[in-house]
Amino acid sequence: MKKYPIIALFLGVVLLSNQSCSQNKKVMNEQVEAILGNLYKQVKNRDQTVNYHAEIQIGGCAFEVLINDMPVYKYAGNDGSGSIGLSAPINNNILKSGPQTWEVRVFPPEVKGKRLTALPEGVKIELSVEALKFRTDGVDNVSEPVKLIETPKKDKDGKQIYADAGKPLMVYKGTFLAKVPYELKGWSESVDLSKEDEKKLKTELVLEYEKYRNWIGHNESVKIAQSLLSSEKETAQSLFYDKALNDEYIKTFNESWGRAGITMYPLENYKMVYSGNGKMVTLERIDHLYDPALAGWYILKKDSAEDRRLKTFYLNFHRPKTGAPLEVIR
Repeated sequence: MKKYPIIALFLGVVLLSNQSCSQNKKVMNEQVEAILGNLYKQVKNRDQTVNYHAEIQIGGCAFEVLINDMPVYKYAGNDGSGSIGLSAPINNNILKSGPQTWEVRVFPPEVKGKRLTALPEGVKIELSVEALKFRTDGVDNVSEPVKLIETPKKDKDGKQIYADAGKPLMVYKGTFLAKVPYELKGWSESVDLSKEDEKKLKTELVLEYEKYRNWIGHNESVKIAQSLLSSEKETAQSLFYDKALNDEYIKTFNESWGRAGITMYPLENYKMVYSGNGKMVTLERIDHLYDPALAGWYILKKDSAEDRRLKTFYLNFHRPKTGAPLEVIR
């Protein structure tokens, strides 16, 4: 008989604990909304909206696509016969109108768990850029797509193969013109981090990563929102947020940076990777090509089953001016 009050008391504590967690989560979401929910109100020239997209069709290799030396998409090529086809928004890489640079870095794929040492004959590369205007009922082309590169080919035994097959890597570069109704500061005036003391920079960067790792693991979404505000203001402008897009961003933020119950992996096996012509730096895994160093896992419950899911977090840091601390820019 004495067990029942104890059990009832225990259940009461659990219920109160769950209710408290739910209330705390609601409060945090409201605070995040207060910080990031009005980004759309600062967007200018929405009537001149133009959305630049990189149209990527690449297969038979690992690759990186960069616009203005800032990554757009990276693919580890873990299936030697696989290919990727996607349309990636790139306005966030474009700071102002004028010439923009593009770059495709091509590496051998991984086949049966082992990365090849040379590029195979079946590599395919197509990259183009197009300017779009999205409507509620469709999409308009602002201008004709511009083809930046298509597979270089050569003849071998009467058939066309990838012209640079057999090489350990290839880099293709060029420029294109973009016209946008905004001008962002971004990393344009930032310090060239590639010229700083590498050891000291890595120590500072790792401390920043540990800070975010701790914030995510302890569900400190409000602190994260505050730290990302400057960067997200530029993203909102470049993508011409309206209220609907802003609301969708808040939802995505809360489901990723603000996800409860996430267990963070240790920060290990990483290297520094520069971008933005040396003005931005991030940490990537050494043992998993292109994977960010910041990652965790959570349990997704569906019906009676539990599914363990990986969650990765991308951060690009810059130093706004000499002597300033590192901060997130993208």
